[in-house]
Order: sequence, then C-alpha cells, then structure tokens
Amino acid sequence: MNFSRRLKSCSKGSPKTKFRTSAIVTPKSIVESDKLKFEARIAKRELYGEDYIQAVNSTRPLVPLFSTMSHVQTCNNVLGYCKNLSDGFYVGKIGSSSTALIGPHGIGKTTILKSYVNFSPLMFNNIFPIYINYSNISGNSILQNHSLIELVIEHFQQHHTQRYRISQNDDLHFCLNELLIKDQKRALIIIDEVDKLYEVGNVKYRPKTLKTLGELAGIGDDGSGLISTLLCSSSSRLPSLISASGKTEPNTVKEFPLLSDAPNLNESKFRATRIYCASSTDLNTPRLILGTNCSVSELRLVTFIVGSNPREIERLCSEIRVNSDRTLDKFLVEKSLEANKILNTTIAGKLWRKLLDEMYLKNKLLLSSLQTNECVDFTKVEQIEWENEFRPLNRQTIDKVWVDLCSENQDIESSNEAKLHWMCWLYDRGYLLIQNIDHASPDEVYLSSLLALMRSRISEPVWKNVVSQFNNKIKPVLRKAFAQASILSL
Repeated sequence: MNFSRRLKSCSKGSPKTKFRTSAIVTPKSIVESDKLKFEARIAKRELYGEDYIQAVNSTRPLVPLFSTMSHVQTCNNVLGYCKNLSDGFYVGKIGSSSTALIGPHGIGKTTILKSYVNFSPLMFNNIFPIYINYSNISGNSILQNHSLIELVIEHFQQHHTQRYRISQNDDLHFCLNELLIKDQKRALIIIDEVDKLYEVGNVKYRPKTLKTLGELAGIGDDGSGLISTLLCSSSSRLPSLISASGKTEPNTVKEFPLLSDAPNLNESKFRATRIYCASSTDLNTPRLILGTNCSVSELRLVTFIVGSNPREIERLCSEIRVNSDRTLDKFLVEKSLEANKILNTTIAGKLWRKLLDEMYLKNKLLLSSLQTNECVDFTKVEQIEWENEFRPLNRQTIDKVWVDLCSENQDIESSNEAKLHWMCWLYDRGYLLIQNIDHASPDEVYLSSLLALMRSRISEPVWKNVVSQFNNKIKPVLRKAFAQASILSL
C-alpha cells in the first residue's frame, strides 16, 4: 500500500499516551484555546518586546526580556533558522538548514528554546516546532525506545489532521517529508542536550540511539527545505562528537561510549556556534537580569558570590528570599559529596587544584585587599573595583600547569588532547569558566566566582565568621534589591 492510501486508512483517534513525556515540548498547550492564544500573545510580547510582529519581518534582532548576550544570541539563532525555513530559503540547499549551539549550563539556552516552541506558531503559521530534551534519556523509556523521527512523526500527527501508522520497513525520513507536504507545514526540530545520546552505554538502547544519530545525518543531507534542525548542548566536546573525530581519543570514548559506533554527522552541515558566556567578573549580565534599580555595590555583591551565570543568580535570589542559613555553602561547587570524591581522587581533581593555586597566587594582592583579618570583608567587596583588576589564567599559564602536573604524575597522558579533555571536563561540570577554546588550549580560565576562589584558602573557623557576616549584614541588602527584580525560571 502506498503512502497516501495508508495515510487514509489509519485511525484518527486520540493521541497515543505512550509518547507523552515532559522531555518533549510542542505548541499544543498554547494554541488549543482562544484564552491560551491570548495568553501566548501577552507572554510573547513580554519576551520579545512590543514590536515583535514588525521585528519578525525585519532584520532588527529580537530582544528577550533578559537581553543578556547569551539570551539574545540564542534567540536570534533560532529565529533566523525559523524565518529562513518559513520563507523556503533552504529548498535545494544541502547542509545549510541545520546548526549546533554550544554553551555552558545556566545561560538561558533551554529557556529561550522551549519558549520559542510555544510562541513560534503565532509568528510562523507554516512551521511545526518540536523540542526534545535528551538530558534524562537514561531514565526515560520513551526516548530510549523511539528514534528521533518516530517521535517527530507521532507528535506531528497529534497536532494535525494526517495520521500515519509506522512500520519497521518504512523510510521514516521520506514519510515525515510526505506528511509535511500534505499538511503544508515545515518542521523545526530542536534537540537539547544532544551530547547525552553519546553517553548511552546500555546495549539494549544502543540500536535506537544509533538510529537517531543516523537520522540526524540524513537530515543534514536533506535539500527539500522542509526540515531545519538545531542541536543544542552544554558540552564543549560537541564538535568532536558531531564529526566523530573523538573516536581517536580514549578519554572521550570512555566518557561517551556510543561514540565508538556513531556516524559522522558532518560538522560542515551542523556548524557549531558557541553561545556567548560572560566571565565570572562581568557586572553587565547581572545588571541586565536584576534591572537598573540595583546599585553597582549590590551588583558587585551578587557577582562576587555567584559570578554572572543567570541560573546561579536566580538561585541566589531564591535562597535569599527563603532566608536559608546555608546560602553561601550552596554556591561552592566543591562542597558537594560528589565533587569531593571527584576532586580528591581523579586527574581532573589534581588539575583543578593546581589551577586554583595558580589563580590564587596570580591575584593574591587583590584578594588580600578584599579581606580584613583574613576574613572576607563584604564592605570592601562593595567598594573596590575588583571586577576590573582580577586576572584570569592565560594559555601560557595553563600549559605550564599541565606540564608540571604530568611531570609530577608519570601515569598521566601528557598530550594536548588529554589536556583539552580534562579542561573541558571541568568546564562542562561548572568547576571552571573558560573563555574561547582554540588550538587545543583555552584562552582564559576563571573560577565560577571570586568567593569560591577565596574559600579555598579560608579555614573553617574563619569561614563561619564570613557566613555570619553575610547572614546578618548582606542578606537584608540583597533581599531588598531582589524584591524589585523580575526573575524568570532559567
């Protein structure tokens, strides 16, 4: 039976509940009622500004509620691909309709992408957007047992009139294209945390996961102009996963076991775009999030404690509002049980401690100026322009630290690839903040915050005094500042 006849013969019954999961977002919840449509328009206006309709048809960038560089860059990337897809720009053009966005956790990628899926039908009525998050694939049977295009077809059918029963022998890519043609739609497929696919080690789920990667390779070669795919990841190793070049690196294969059998998705067809990540001493990002009502001294306090990561700023707001006595400890990544185990027993831990020591020595005078009797002095934190004086580790220092580490530990592989692997490992888990990676070495390295750096040299008795000073004097100041701030969930 050909595709068209099989399509008519299928039941148009209720959607299959087995495909429902919070890991997949489609616009159904927004467009199914007039009330929700109205609420969607209001939310979209808040996200993109008053002139959102005119902005869609202009070259002017859309500015989200949080106009940090990372939010704006993510928004403009997805908007650009969606508009080109809607206009038919990708018809007959192979390898231009897909991309890969890379940026650390907490900078707003997922917030923008999920919001865009809900709002895009109100801007482009010929686009069917779908967002799939693989971050919890190890615990999600739907993601484990269905390939990418199976999921897209099923969710497309739940939203549209056409129904099609999938069989094992179907060319799913062809079927999806036919469905889109019949409904006069085009598909924007957003895949978040795509690196988690490569971490699948269970033999039982490898075939479906490899099938998903094969389907992505096929979509990259698609010149129909019907599909645009945006891969998104918090892993700095994504380019070596896409190109499968990481197969030659034992440490990478150990971390991503599926890579050994994975196809080359072709990095020229899934070009990597690195989303901007502000340094941990940048006051501008907190200012854009908290608003202009916050003074410079308040911005310094926030940035000193949590850096400039939007999610960590939101977490600090939450902690201040619930009046927790353990606020400061919660923002020291090395204080968790998992971190203690890793940092005390692994190569990554040894490297991290050496980098920490080097960073402290490089900024010893500055850090001393922020202390009184070896205790953090928050009054000085508010007054001194430490954000301009702090010096991150440069490439030469990082190379020297790596050479010293390898000479002290003969069992550590000394190659540049191994160095880059462990630096990226620390970066991907939030232990370090890296600015630009080029020629197998980062340009600049920061810690998550200055407080984390100072804590590494403060004894427990002195730390108790720091916590007491923070709870008694600083919390009331920040609580007042945050009361006027509007924070979205990141």
